Amino acid sequence: MRKIAILLLLLFSLESIAQTVYERQIKYWYLRDRLRHFIVPSNNPLDDRGSYLVIGSRNNNWPNNYWLTERASYGQQMEFYGYYIGVLATEYYLLKESGEIEEAAKTNSELLLALKAYKRRDLCEELLDPPLPNMLDGFFIRSDVPEDDLFNEDPPQNSFLVNSDLNNENSILISSDQLLDENEAIRVVNYTSNQLPDYFQYENMSQDEAVFLLEGLALTYKFGSLDAKLIALSYAHLVLNRLYGYVSPGLHFMDWNIHNAYGLPIPPGQGGAAVLLSFGYTKIARDFFGFPDFFPAAGSEVVWGALYNGIASDYNQHMIASIAAIGEGWGNLFHLTQHGIYNNTDQDGWDYYYLQLYKALWGRNWNLYNVDRIEDRLDEAPCEGPYCISLTNHPPNGWASPDKWRFPLQEQFADEEIGDIGVYTGLDYMILFNLYFINNVGDRSLYKNYVNEITDQNWPSEGQGSFTNPHIIDVFRSISSADYLKNYPEPADVLYHAGVNIKLLPGFKVESHAHFKAKITPMDYCATPPANR
Repeated sequence: MRKIAILLLLLFSLESIAQTVYERQIKYWYLRDRLRHFIVPSNNPLDDRGSYLVIGSRNNNWPNNYWLTERASYGQQMEFYGYYIGVLATEYYLLKESGEIEEAAKTNSELLLALKAYKRRDLCEELLDPPLPNMLDGFFIRSDVPEDDLFNEDPPQNSFLVNSDLNNENSILISSDQLLDENEAIRVVNYTSNQLPDYFQYENMSQDEAVFLLEGLALTYKFGSLDAKLIALSYAHLVLNRLYGYVSPGLHFMDWNIHNAYGLPIPPGQGGAAVLLSFGYTKIARDFFGFPDFFPAAGSEVVWGALYNGIASDYNQHMIASIAAIGEGWGNLFHLTQHGIYNNTDQDGWDYYYLQLYKALWGRNWNLYNVDRIEDRLDEAPCEGPYCISLTNHPPNGWASPDKWRFPLQEQFADEEIGDIGVYTGLDYMILFNLYFINNVGDRSLYKNYVNEITDQNWPSEGQGSFTNPHIIDVFRSISSADYLKNYPEPADVLYHAGVNIKLLPGFKVESHAHFKAKITPMDYCATPPANR
């Protein structure tokens, strides 16, 4: 019956109009620029709580919901953080491959800062009283929300679309994760004093959050810069060690159960038990990251083999698919890993992402289905990004949830009420697009940054930028130019259009009779996409 319902949802979703690689990329860069409204940056992310963590949803305007009406909800933080560092790592790789070296360097700098956010959350045992320095490296706290004053800058750091302020009750930020008390559904994190936070006011590391993190670290290890690769490798070893067990003076448990900073096992109901998936984790540790010091629990290979058939619950299937994609969980013989991922994900439409993740990480050339099916999912994403303001106010085609690759199909289509109503990050689109580009678009030069442009070009060039064939540089935010517009063999004709600013650098020159025009106006991407470069 469930299969029939899912099929009907797919059949009656609105048909999408096929888009080009360029149009899909413009959607990516629009969402990439938009992402700054979901992240508080910092020059000191080891100390600034909440920095480089992603707000899961924003600006709920549905008054009948139990949430406050305009707020930032961080939600399941490592879920979005794993996507975020994965997006940065793949973006760095693609910009470098396309020859956009300066832009690649900027993305790499952002990635290195973002990676420190994990290290900051790994300091929880040092904050205990008495402190236990380095006793449990790799164990991270789940919730970490910024100070209020980071949202009260002038101009506002997090202004978003038509809502320029966060009008929360008492300027409170909301974390939608549970407390250590499993009966507490919502909590407020609003520390403003200089006192160290109490460890027990934060949540324990859980298995699903560790998997999201490992996914981002795997993409960073595969596609990041050398510095980022080395950091990702060390972090992955720490996280896998915490899944494996607990080691400290006088205590040694390698039982595939997460333990807190005091050595107490975290109950299965709170995501602590990793034993049933330990064969998959061992594949990640040994086969992908190259750590020989991991061994699965007895009998876990049988359990992992049974999971190939997609017998687990929705909640666990996304974890199984991610573990299998990172560690090539069922091997490459007869394409078993592809089929196992598909068995665990097709009922919720997650297969498009996890199969692309596996292909990118392992370089497997065989495709379970044609690439046009992946392009259809990208084309169906709304130009303004995913959102769900109410059960009747949301985009069609399954882009109405905070994470298309984790939420069940009915919630992707807003056919069932979800707890976190609002405007979402779009990271689910961004990560799929980058993996699609890596796996399926042979011409890397097509990957361009449409947020910021740095240009140092003589015009006309190869028939472009002349009276006969004018050239437009069209970006969402800024243009920095040292271009030279000549009048021979034909006068140059170039237009700059930026949403925020245009900077003419030393060396910029326009010869007589050449045409140069510039305008700064906000770009309405949904109405008029930037010009194709």
